[in-house]
Amino acid sequence: MTLLPLSLPTLFILNFVGYIVLLAALYLPVLQRFQHLTRWLLIGYTAITILLWYLISGGRSDLMAYIDKFVEVVLIALLLIEGWWIRRRTA
Repeated sequence: MTLLPLSLPTLFILNFVGYIVLLAALYLPVLQRFQHLTRWLLIGYTAITILLWYLISGGRSDLMAYIDKFVEVVLIALLLIEGWWIRRRTA
């Protein structure tokens, strides 16, 4: 018996859709005035994704999952660097 409301493949696809929507919102020119907020939403979304993966899997998974978590940590780092770079450039 599983406690998850949806199957793992469905959750994976929904997670992907969330990333695409937030990335599009981050870089769409029409939403540029919300870029700072969107960047933080994407950082939080990524951190929650990592946390939920750990809670669901207990940190025990295959190599692909660990590579994916590494990429997500790198994404957070790059978003923080980009935000810092933009603030520095516009200051």
